[in-house]
Amino acid sequence: MTDLPLDMLLSIEDPFERRLLLAALLQEAVEEKTAIVGGHAVEAYTLGDYTTGDVDLVVFSKAAVASILQAWGFAQQGRIYWHEQLGVAVDLIAERLAGDWERVVQLEVRGHQAFLIAPEDLIIDRLNACVRWNSPEHCDWAQRVAERQLDSLDLPYLERRAAEEGVAEAWQRIVENLDPCAN
Repeated sequence: MTDLPLDMLLSIEDPFERRLLLAALLQEAVEEKTAIVGGHAVEAYTLGDYTTGDVDLVVFSKAAVASILQAWGFAQQGRIYWHEQLGVAVDLIAERLAGDWERVVQLEVRGHQAFLIAPEDLIIDRLNACVRWNSPEHCDWAQRVAERQLDSLDLPYLERRAAEEGVAEAWQRIVENLDPCAN
């Protein structure tokens, strides 16, 4: 296992880039695919319209990732791992991606690779939260992601997933209100 390049991470002023690089370094250290999900993925796909303070990760082995985080100086608080100097929290969400691993998007950050849940699967995730938790805010973010990523979305896949997840009506409302100029 490699050491955490704390000085390099601390030299990055942009908190989003710092969290993205941390996720990439963590994936390299654990030697298995991880995926950024949740708010950090929303922040990436909305180009910063949404901001968050943590990195939500789906990992294959929580125990292996937790061991690395603790070795890197992160303190555990439930499923959250906090690094005081970096001001970064890592939330180990699940060991199962709510989407398709084959569609995960690879981003290069300072010579390292970070992986994000596909925008279509993130939209479905937000729609599930909107419908199941009666949270209109999540529908708003699903729409923002759709608008920002409209040119690259696989709409047939998105429509099929929406039907499978029981959120087709919510997706249809978003489609009816999409602003193609927003991307």
